[in-house]
Amino acid sequence: MEAYKSIGPYELHPVKTRVALLVKMRFASINKLGTDYLDGHLVMVEPHPNDTIFYKIDNLNNRFFVHHFRLYNMADITPEFRRHMAIAYKVGLREHVK
Repeated sequence: MEAYKSIGPYELHPVKTRVALLVKMRFASINKLGTDYLDGHLVMVEPHPNDTIFYKIDNLNNRFFVHHFRLYNMADITPEFRRHMAIAYKVGLREHVK
């Protein structure tokens, strides 16, 4: 949450199965808090399959790609992960819509 605050303002949108982060649309989610990890996902408009950060990518009609990740500690929020966070944030701002 702190890492996203440095990227830009957002709102929390709790639903039954997760807590979503949104600006104009949902761009990230916290899906599960385990005893020693956090599961979540980032929404992007293109897949990033070669990045070892993500353990699964769901394709939503070739329009959005939901990238699932698991974090164990703050060190897992690497510069590369922050780059993906910023990409997802821009999706939340709907910058991909022309």
